[in-house]
Amino acid sequence: MKNVTSKIRTDDEIINFHEAFFAEYENLGLLKKELSEKDKLPMWQYANYLSRIAFCIELGMKSIITIEDNIGNIHCLDKLYSMMPDVFRSMVEKKTGWQKEIIEKLESIKNIFVEFRYMEFQNLPLFIDETALDNGHIIFSKVEDIPNFGFVINLLEEIMDYYIFLNKNIDRTLFSSLNWETDSDKIIKIYFDELKRVQSLSYIGIR
Repeated sequence: MKNVTSKIRTDDEIINFHEAFFAEYENLGLLKKELSEKDKLPMWQYANYLSRIAFCIELGMKSIITIEDNIGNIHCLDKLYSMMPDVFRSMVEKKTGWQKEIIEKLESIKNIFVEFRYMEFQNLPLFIDETALDNGHIIFSKVEDIPNFGFVINLLEEIMDYYIFLNKNIDRTLFSSLNWETDSDKIIKIYFDELKRVQSLSYIGIR
């Protein structure tokens, strides 16, 4: 992924974030399987896993946001969430019954990608519960019962659900006959315009 130096977001950055999001989402699935088999995790490994989840959420939101801004340099989950399409945020708030609470939760954990990847544990207690502790280790099979862990997992799945909605409604016939090698700029522009168009549609969550 290239560095973003301008405050104007270019169309191809959405494609880059799209690919990065799905790569990270698939890798998280593989990692979850391995951690589930291991089950008893040292704190550093649990923190790393949380960092990966936060990174995946970050990439997912960056691949959907069309607001022109310095997106690549933003890591705070609360700020990215506030930039998501209105229909997405409205659906999340409707399904959870939360409004201000979502922003408050995101504010408290907004930097966990940066913090936990460098093993800065000041906010790790937000993701620890006595029921999931065993002699200083985390029991992975019990972490889904921890409220903040469940919150970030549900947010990630909401992003994936919204992505499915976008993909179902983007008219790919508009660029299906074009060749990526020769028409990439045109394809990207059409995709970007379609993404913005679909984001104006009513959205009903899958789950």
